[in-house]
Amino acid sequence: MESRRRSLIPIAIVCVVLGAGFRLWHLDGQTFSSDETVAAQHVAGYVEQDVLNALGDARPVHAKEAERFVVPTGERGTRSVVAALAREDPQHPPLFYVLERWWLAPAGPSIAAERALSAIFGLLGIAATWWLCALAGRSAVAGWAGAAVFALSPFEVVYAQQLREYALFATLTMASAALLILALRAPRWWTIVALAIAVAAGLYTFSLFVLVVAAEATIVVILRPARRTALVVAAAFAAALVAWSPWMVVLARGRDLVTSTNDWSGTRWSPLALIAKWLYNAAISSFDLIYLNARWAPLAAIVLLIVGIALWETRRASAEARAIVWALLAWTFGALALTDLIAGGHRSTVARYTTPAYCALIVAVAVWVSTGWRGDGKRFAFRSACALLLCVLGAASLGTRATRTVWWDNAKESGIRPIAATIDEAKLPVLVTDGNWPLLVNLSRYVRTNPTLTLVSADRVATLVTAHGRALVVTTSAASRRTVIAARSVRTRVVTDAARSADAVSLFRSRLASARADKADDVDDSHAAVLEVAGRTERPPGHLTRDLGPSLIATGAGTVGRIYVR
Repeated sequence: MESRRRSLIPIAIVCVVLGAGFRLWHLDGQTFSSDETVAAQHVAGYVEQDVLNALGDARPVHAKEAERFVVPTGERGTRSVVAALAREDPQHPPLFYVLERWWLAPAGPSIAAERALSAIFGLLGIAATWWLCALAGRSAVAGWAGAAVFALSPFEVVYAQQLREYALFATLTMASAALLILALRAPRWWTIVALAIAVAAGLYTFSLFVLVVAAEATIVVILRPARRTALVVAAAFAAALVAWSPWMVVLARGRDLVTSTNDWSGTRWSPLALIAKWLYNAAISSFDLIYLNARWAPLAAIVLLIVGIALWETRRASAEARAIVWALLAWTFGALALTDLIAGGHRSTVARYTTPAYCALIVAVAVWVSTGWRGDGKRFAFRSACALLLCVLGAASLGTRATRTVWWDNAKESGIRPIAATIDEAKLPVLVTDGNWPLLVNLSRYVRTNPTLTLVSADRVATLVTAHGRALVVTTSAASRRTVIAARSVRTRVVTDAARSADAVSLFRSRLASARADKADDVDDSHAAVLEVAGRTERPPGHLTRDLGPSLIATGAGTVGRIYVR
């Protein structure tokens, strides 16, 4: 047995080092997403209305001025961060945002620095995974197997390179579950205190951590510890909930805002679409090249098969391991899935919402490998090979992602860099329409020059362009495109179809989109195009430049395509 362990651990260490490297590699390589822009705005202590007050009424601003809304300054401190979240986004508790604010004080503002804290939490997540898997599998082999798979999980790496709280969410899920197992085995004062702190931190990281608390309470019920142990663990949970109660009040007061903010996830999907997306999400735990092309589907199916076998084999695992895996899956995925099937919606298909379920799958694989270690050599070799295959597929996915600036998590921003490059080269007016201030602010971070940007509505584009010159319009919604084209006072010409020029997505995802209950609206709204717009009594382009400054016209929200200046 010792020789088997010696053969596995060095390979696992290599995987862990490689996974750590992927988390730290080129932190500013991926294009900043609109969700990250909103997060940066909150870290800076601003709410959306602050931005609109400064940019509204077609008020032109220089790019560097727009960027101030996502760069922390001495004007707004920690209290402003908490107040901004409570007022505008209470579903996102303040812990990560406050830590990020403190982190950026010495680190300074840059995309790499803003994402570095998440990368650190991702590294801590590898350690927490080793700890939980070693406890659940009662062996270091389980710990190393789990750490290796977690380290090279594309899903975990994607969120470890984003200015968002989900890497911390995963880390605290693993750490709190490990502390719970320790507390149930030997309830010392420090384990109880640490458990309470970890649970409270999780609740202040993401609101859906409450499902993790429910899962951990279920674990206690399943394992039936001694009465005294159960009471002290319950006291730890109670203390964490009391500590979280101030934010519970914030959530209760902002429940209407939370509901309206998440309306998009309440759209009903067909059962077929739900199941397909669930399988897709499960596969990207170790392999996400299917995002690029459906020809990789057989490898994704192998991932699903390995994970399925590991889940099936938990029936032979310890009671602790079974309870951890199935309680987390039942509460953090099953509860959302059941709600979607009964009440409608597709919240269970939003991968980041089910982050703890990914943790459960990794624990299942780790425990499966460790039980094989105690059996015959062939069984151990097969299970180790399966775990190694997951790591290899994960490394292949991450290696491919490392060469690109856009992946499945930020596909909507595929045109940001080309647009920014065009702004730097062109001498044309820039208008950003439909209240799409995240696009405007995001552009301000990628332009090398300091152009003037103006936020206007689509129906005002023609008024500003008429008789003043020529401009480019990037329409990213069908409604905005129709509004611009329908204006009789301007001439429009389609320069390129951004929907065709964007990165290809797999046939799997295309078919999934076509199976959605709201497919007609989605297809209509996601079609993007680039238009050249000019007044019918055209003046030299410099006239409009004097009025609004060098810029570009961008309409709608969503995927933006490359602009070609004619």
